Amino acid sequence: MPRKKTSPLGVKNAPAKKQRRKGCSAEGCSNIAVGGGVCNKHGATEKLCSNDGCTNKAIKGGVCHRHGAKRKNCSSDGCTNQVVKGGVCHRHGAKVKKCSHSGCTSFAKIGGICIRHGAKVKKCSHSGCTSFAKKGGVCKTHGAEVKICNHEDCPNKVHQGGVCKRHREVPSKERVSEKYQLVSLSRATMKELNELHIPKNAKADILFNCSASVYEKLSEEEQQRLKFKQFSNGECYTDSCRTQRKIPPSDMPKLLEHTIQGALNKPDISLHKGNAITTAPGAKRQQCHTDYDEQVMESGEASFVIVPLGKERQSIIVKDGNNLRRVHLLPLNAFIGRGDLEHAGSEDQGTRLHFEFIPERFYSTAEASTYFVEDKTYPDCPL
Repeated sequence: MPRKKTSPLGVKNAPAKKQRRKGCSAEGCSNIAVGGGVCNKHGATEKLCSNDGCTNKAIKGGVCHRHGAKRKNCSSDGCTNQVVKGGVCHRHGAKVKKCSHSGCTSFAKIGGICIRHGAKVKKCSHSGCTSFAKKGGVCKTHGAEVKICNHEDCPNKVHQGGVCKRHREVPSKERVSEKYQLVSLSRATMKELNELHIPKNAKADILFNCSASVYEKLSEEEQQRLKFKQFSNGECYTDSCRTQRKIPPSDMPKLLEHTIQGALNKPDISLHKGNAITTAPGAKRQQCHTDYDEQVMESGEASFVIVPLGKERQSIIVKDGNNLRRVHLLPLNAFIGRGDLEHAGSEDQGTRLHFEFIPERFYSTAEASTYFVEDKTYPDCPL
């Protein structure tokens, strides 16, 4: 019967000894050997990125991070930070040793303590200099090579991706002005719109100023002042100064449709569900909302169109973060809003036309409904 293998000490399954990395063979040097028995300082050759003209160190596959070497990202859902330990970043739980000094939260460098509390870090070898050594045993002032931003004529130090912080491309927050545009209309188009036949008894599918949940939270005094009536669907309230009539599907304005298709470069999408909205003196603005559900908005193909009629000065309110902005509706112009633009009809007196502009596949799913969003100042209009 074969004998079971044991460790040299006679202990079964003894853990393998951790191999120590070889030190640099140069006399008096305590650095770790990188190649050929020596450290970088004493001549070890490093593989450089194979991309033409790049002097960065090759990380993986012969290239540096900048030219395609893949960094491991944090495994937490949606996080793009670099892995620190255990497959996650600092933010999502990577355990990193902290300084053992009482009350100190800095990271430990050497010997379980941070630099402030005594961790020995190499200082510049230049006589009398107390700065930390950066490269080649010296600090930046005394000759350590520091990579410079590759942006033309920029003397700043590289921060990431070969450029400094100033020239690093940071994705900016989308501006609300990027979600809408004003498009000029021809006089022929305006004539077509003014001549639309809209039956007086063509009631709209939905009419509102605000959601039921917002109105019912108002004080009794505020409700008495507004005197809103509950709409038939029970989901919203409206005032008596706002009326809305449905435009017959057969009367969709073709000249306007052609203009919108050209402005958005979407020739296969048509106008859908039109309404004529009239606001009389004393009306209150609407609560901020969107016209479509998430499925329609996420398609990126939905828009809505508003055209003011008459000579009255009218506007639409758009939500910009936690703030509200008023966008004036110009005569002979159409306002085209992206499907995810949070907006509200203003209290301005006048008549305007409102159309949906969505792909035909959404006709059956785009219900006559409104998707209210948080509107902290309602019913006031601080603009």
